[in-house]
Amino acid sequence: MTSSDALSDAKQELMARRLRRGAAAVPRRTVPAEILGGLRYSLGHRGFVGMLLFFVVLNVFLSPLLLMFGPLVLSFAGLPDVGRISFLAGVGTFAGALIMIVWGGPRRLRLRGVLLCTLALGVFCLLTGVRADLAVIAVGVCGMTAWLTLLNGIYATIVQVKVPQRFHGRVFAMNTLIAWSTLPIGFGLVAPYAASVLDPLLLDGGPLAPTVGALIGTGPGRGIGFMYVLFGVAILAVTLIAMRIPALARFDHEVPDAIADDLVGVQALRGSTTPKTTTEAAP
Repeated sequence: MTSSDALSDAKQELMARRLRRGAAAVPRRTVPAEILGGLRYSLGHRGFVGMLLFFVVLNVFLSPLLLMFGPLVLSFAGLPDVGRISFLAGVGTFAGALIMIVWGGPRRLRLRGVLLCTLALGVFCLLTGVRADLAVIAVGVCGMTAWLTLLNGIYATIVQVKVPQRFHGRVFAMNTLIAWSTLPIGFGLVAPYAASVLDPLLLDGGPLAPTVGALIGTGPGRGIGFMYVLFGVAILAVTLIAMRIPALARFDHEVPDAIADDLVGVQALRGSTTPKTTTEAAP
C-alpha cells in the first residue's frame, strides 16, 4: 500500500467518524410530533380545511350511491345483470385510471379540476336514477366510477405538490380519516333508511306517483332511483356552492407549493416543525 492510499483511507475513516457523530447529534422526532406535523399541514391552512369539509359533505351523499346500484338493478332485473353492472363499474375505474396515467391531471388549478370532476360525477349519479333501464344505469355507474377515479387522482396530486414529502403519509392518513368520517352515516343510515322511506312514495298510487313518477317511473325500486336523482342534485349543489367559497375558489393561488424536503429537514433541526410558508394562511 502506498502512502497516498494510506492517507486516503485515513481521510475516509475520519469523515465516516464525523458523519456518525453528526447523525448521533440529530434529534429524533417522536411519533406524536410527526403526527402533529401532519395534522398541522391538514388543518393549518383554511384552504386545506375547506377542501376537507367539502369531502366530508360530499361523502354523505356519494357513499349511499356507490352501495345501492345493486338493489336498484335487482328491483327490475336479475342477479346476472347486477354482475354486469358491477363489471362496468370496474371498467369505469380502469378508464379513469388510464386517463389519469396518460394525462397526469391539470398542471395548474388542480382543486378547480377536482370540483369540475365532482360536477361530472353528480351528473352521472343523477343519470343512474332517471330510468329503470339497464343501459342507462350502466352508463351512469360507469361514469360515476370513472369521474371518481379522476377526482381522487387529482386530489392525490394536490397533496403531493402542496405538502413536503416527509409528511405525505401522515397527511394522507389524516385527510382520509377526516374525509371518511361520514361514510358510516352514508352506509349505515342514509342508504337503508332513505330507500325505505322513498320507495313507498313511488309505488303505483303512491303520493309522488303522479308528479315525480311521471318523470322517472313508478313501481318497486323507483324510490332508490329517486334517491340517486336527489343525491345527484345535492352533489351538484354542494359543488357549485364550494366554487363560490373564497378559500376553495382561490386555493390554487393561495396555497403555495411545498418547499424542498431537505429544507424542511433543516428547519426541523432549527426547531421549526413545519415551514411557515406552507402553513400560514395567505393574507
